[in-house]
Amino acid sequence: MKLFDNFMDDWKSLCWSPTVEEYCRRYKQFCTIWSPKYSISVNYVTTTWLDKSKQKFVRAWTDKIKHYNNVATSRVESAHGALKKYFGTSQGSFVTSWYNAHQRFENDFVQIQSDFEDSATRTMHNFSKQPMFQMLLNNVSHLGLRLFNDELKRMDKHGSDTKKCGCVILTTNGLPCAHMLLQFKLSHGFIPLSAIDSFYRQLTTTPPVKDRTTKAFQDLLEIKSIEKVWDASTDTQRAIMQSELGVLGNSKTNYLKEPKVSEVQHGRPTKLQQMKNKTTKRNLSEFELVKNAFNMC
Repeated sequence: MKLFDNFMDDWKSLCWSPTVEEYCRRYKQFCTIWSPKYSISVNYVTTTWLDKSKQKFVRAWTDKIKHYNNVATSRVESAHGALKKYFGTSQGSFVTSWYNAHQRFENDFVQIQSDFEDSATRTMHNFSKQPMFQMLLNNVSHLGLRLFNDELKRMDKHGSDTKKCGCVILTTNGLPCAHMLLQFKLSHGFIPLSAIDSFYRQLTTTPPVKDRTTKAFQDLLEIKSIEKVWDASTDTQRAIMQSELGVLGNSKTNYLKEPKVSEVQHGRPTKLQQMKNKTTKRNLSEFELVKNAFNMC
């Protein structure tokens, strides 16, 4: 058993090779140690896994792909296991299976919305006192912010040395790596929001609209729709549209009103307020209103 554990430790070390050069060195060492007595096993892992699929699981290659730390199938397997719990049995009909699956996905959707709302409203205390992250607070998910914990330590350790930095978090997650963090700290004093991948800036379930701000104003679909409505409108309708557009064009005019001050005060209501609530006096009729109007004249 101990021999097998040693074999697996060397295999894991080979799979976690950070560079191609390191992978070649560790592979030679792996073959040197295990080939003399276990050539069949070494030949199996070489021909079946390494020669055909090493780019899919060896770190030297997977670190060059933006995978957001999804490097195993465990996440899919756990989701599959949770879904089977909602089914309960394999004897259900299509309708019951669809209902159970829909309930599972609906609960996941609610949880995702809750996580987004938590990131948008709650501030992580370990980042709130650091000026570098002021632009990111409540604009970047907590998942993305947690990934900076190790990078901050590497920033203090490696500084601006790009070779030691490796820029792994930049290529795999789209987040500033250790040497970039140091550059932002020395130049801007903070991390710009544009340096964060859109994956971690998405704090709503509404899909982002691509290239919306890069279009010219006259090319926007909304403006073209307004032009079509304008062409098909009468003079009266155009006058109404013009007044509505005037409000948008003039920042001093808007429909905002001062909030109405509540007359209800805290504490025990006064006798006058109690009398108002208990009064049985009826409202004036239309005849009485007209009569009072004539009397005032």
